Amino acid sequence: MIRTIEKTEDTPSRIRFLQLTNRYSNTLYCPCSNHAITYSTFVRTEVIFHQVCSSQFIQQIWINKLFTNENISFESTDDFRVTLSFF
Repeated sequence: MIRTIEKTEDTPSRIRFLQLTNRYSNTLYCPCSNHAITYSTFVRTEVIFHQVCSSQFIQQIWINKLFTNENISFESTDDFRVTLSFF
């Protein structure tokens, strides 16, 4: 005599879902339209900034200092604002 047993499992983990799929592949019914797993299971993100991108020379405060017109002496070659603003 064959007995049919119905069990419902709400939100099984990925491992549990794979176990059920392997064991009951012919009779497993999943009403979900898709299966979801977290990104951390298959995606790893590591951010490494390029030296230029992490430099103080691209920060807004540095840029503001370059383009200020306060107390600039065009005769002075020691004032970096005279030459760097052209770059």
